[in-house]
This record gives sequence, C-alpha cells and structure tokens, in this order.
Amino acid sequence: MADIYTNPELYDAIHKNISSDNELIVHYAKKCGGPVLELASGTGRLAETIIDIGLPYTGIDTSKDFIQEAKKRFGNQGEFQLDNMQEFQHQIDYDFIFIGFNSFLHNLTDQDAENCLISVHKHLSEKGL
Repeated sequence: MADIYTNPELYDAIHKNISSDNELIVHYAKKCGGPVLELASGTGRLAETIIDIGLPYTGIDTSKDFIQEAKKRFGNQGEFQLDNMQEFQHQIDYDFIFIGFNSFLHNLTDQDAENCLISVHKHLSEKGL
C-alpha cells in the first residue's frame, strides 16, 4: 500500500478538491500582510493562494519529496524548506503563520503540539497572527 506522505502525486490526488480553508487563509493573509509562513505546507496546495496575492511566502514540511515537488511546481516563487513545525528556527519573524486543513493533527502528542505553538509564538512579529 502506498504511503501518501512519500508520494506527492497520490497526496495531491487525494487532496485536490479540498478548498474549504482557502478563503479563510486568504482573508487573514490579506489582513496581516507578509511575510507568511505555512507549517506542513505539503506540495504547496495553499502556497499558490498566498503567492497569487503577492505576499512573501515560506512553506515548511518534513517530507523531502513534498518540498522537492513544491519547488518544482513554484520555481523561485516562494520559499520551501525541509523543516519541523515543532522546532523550526528562522532568522525572521512572520506577520502571518498558519497551518492548513487538518495538518496540526500531525502533532501526535501534547508535547509536540506545545512545541509547535512555542515555535510559532517565537516567530510572530509584534503584529503577527
């Protein structure tokens, strides 16, 4: 059986019709401005919405295959990094940090969830959301 987290094509096929979070994310991205950080960015399903409104975008994911697919898909538009949402350390603060759909559930323990939120808090600008 194929693992959707090591197969970008299968992952995209399963998630291609999910759009319930697009409108909400675009609303807050426009309200907050950039730079924008997406946690668990996958292959870039939501990256396009941020890039299209002209905000500086960074997406992080733990899947090397997903990051490679996103880089191939978006070229030099946006930045995609292999990184962990529980312990990322970037040199900049972000005006908007989000995680799409149900990806927060990849924090499998209370400690993982807490570490993720601590990392987010450390990287939010003063006006960040």
